[in-house]
Amino acid sequence: MKILWIPQISSKSMDGKVLLNKDSNMSVLRNLIGTDLTEKNKITVAFEFAPGNCLIDKEVKNNFDLVFDETHEFTNAMLERMHFNIDYFIDIRKMNFDIVFTNEPTKVIPLRKIFTNIPVVCYNHWLAFKNMPEISLRQVEGMAAADCCFVNSNYVAEMVNNHYVGTSDLSRIHFVKAQPSFAGDIYPVNKVDSSAAFIYNHRLSSDPYYADAYKSLCQICDILEKYLGKEGKPMPTIYFTNPSGKSFKFDKEYFKEIHLESQEEYRKFLRSNKICGHLNTFFNSAGMWSMSTVDCAAAGNPCIVPKKYGYAEIFEETYYGYVKNVEEAAFKIYELIMHPEVCVKYKNSFIENHTNKVIGKLMNDELEKWVNIYNIPVCGGK
Repeated sequence: MKILWIPQISSKSMDGKVLLNKDSNMSVLRNLIGTDLTEKNKITVAFEFAPGNCLIDKEVKNNFDLVFDETHEFTNAMLERMHFNIDYFIDIRKMNFDIVFTNEPTKVIPLRKIFTNIPVVCYNHWLAFKNMPEISLRQVEGMAAADCCFVNSNYVAEMVNNHYVGTSDLSRIHFVKAQPSFAGDIYPVNKVDSSAAFIYNHRLSSDPYYADAYKSLCQICDILEKYLGKEGKPMPTIYFTNPSGKSFKFDKEYFKEIHLESQEEYRKFLRSNKICGHLNTFFNSAGMWSMSTVDCAAAGNPCIVPKKYGYAEIFEETYYGYVKNVEEAAFKIYELIMHPEVCVKYKNSFIENHTNKVIGKLMNDELEKWVNIYNIPVCGGK
């Protein structure tokens, strides 16, 4: 198949660089390299802005055909969700694709008006009614207009069905669960000899979704300070990757920003003995999934995670790192510091269900199904 893949980019640095090398939407595609989806098909990635300020990694350049809209400069994550250049996609249509895959559901309807005789599918990575309510109806209309809507957790489908009941024809939405995958091996959990340090590899932002998670982290640390103070133990270092690159004033002296320039640097750091675990503190921010948590688990790290929302689908129900509140999270951190051998309880074998091979095959089979339903001559794969 010839697939037109349209990502939705949100990562921009303080100095105006569009971070295609770090953006989570691109990470999903990058992690699918070497699977049925990328090996059996020819994928063209269509960016809706000019390439001038973009940082692009070699993996993306070497594995996909890239096209850019030279007439438009990237603005910001919010405005880009509403941007649509009709002439750009009419021109791209001449390249003859078998299927259109857009990562922004609000763009399904205009894409259908241009690509009139082939399937158009979408992937809902975020819930507009929680983050941008002013376009929430446009998002659900797009999901309903798509031939199928990939989601990263059952939680997303439940949230959509519960929120929009009575306002949209939800029976038209064909949900397919395809969780973001990771590439490479799953490392056994063995952090007994690691430094008393944790990684918090989530975005730092004043946006309530992220700000509340950071607030929960500070609450956990306040509790932990009392635990460790009684033992005469210092607080662990907490490393922030800060993928959005925004300047941020930390509340604790043991909070440290770490700059990992490449994906390989990032993976090596996760596997190293410089950290003994990963913290996910989205207790009140209803998240659909956390690729950062999966990355850390695959690298052999104990992960302390709220057993809520889409995070509850990352591991099996009995996963040792699941917690209900900040108090339980603080105790789990304390336990790892005082008794490092407890790390072996954080078994990570369940995430084999999220490997890129598994997800790539699932997505390829679903796209092939829709091309066959449309009964169109296939333009050709690789």
